[in-house]
Amino acid sequence: MATWREGRVRKELPVRIRGTDYDGNPFVQDTYTVDISRRGARLEWLSSLKGAGDTIEVQRGREKARFRVVWIGDIGTAQDNQIGIHSLEPTKYIWGEPLPAPVRVDEPEQRAAPTQPAPPAAANASASQRRRPRYRCGGAAQVWQEGAQSPQGATLSEISTGGCFIDTTWPLPVGTRVDVHLKTHELEVQAQGVVGYLDPSGGMGIAFSKISNEDRERLQQLIDRLAAHSS
Repeated sequence: MATWREGRVRKELPVRIRGTDYDGNPFVQDTYTVDISRRGARLEWLSSLKGAGDTIEVQRGREKARFRVVWIGDIGTAQDNQIGIHSLEPTKYIWGEPLPAPVRVDEPEQRAAPTQPAPPAAANASASQRRRPRYRCGGAAQVWQEGAQSPQGATLSEISTGGCFIDTTWPLPVGTRVDVHLKTHELEVQAQGVVGYLDPSGGMGIAFSKISNEDRERLQQLIDRLAAHSS
């Protein structure tokens, strides 16, 4: 029996996502594609998602379509901070980029078709395969848990354009929404985020979910400086 495997290409495209968060409130978040196909894509992680099965609207330029979230990458794997989506409107092609032609694949007659797309790499893949590199970075951090009157003081140890790792003896539970204020290398950055994972030796990883354009520019300046020093 012959089937056709959809053409897919790695492409970083800015997109705007609209959906409903875990509290039932509408959210809008800007992110990027990791790769695209005619009926789906892999995106940088969206912190507001409830989980697989969510329906979101993806806008690329003036084009937009509805997609279903089919998987969310496991922490510590190559798909950490990524999600897979599949189109609910297959007649719409919003990416505006050429794709390779579908590839014919011959399969045994008894082979069962998968019920949903799976992450494109093994679950035990190395975290060093992350698309966004992390850099060692010393500095001070203040973390406000949602609803807290005062921040928790901590130490910044790693940072990327998508998040940071903070050393603390009082890590917050995974999924906790926080405001963070980072100060290092004469630069200060503020962002909103979600605790994505905990380190058994102490500390927590925070994925940025919302950051102003001004703070994003300052963050990029810091990343550029750290990248230059590490090369």
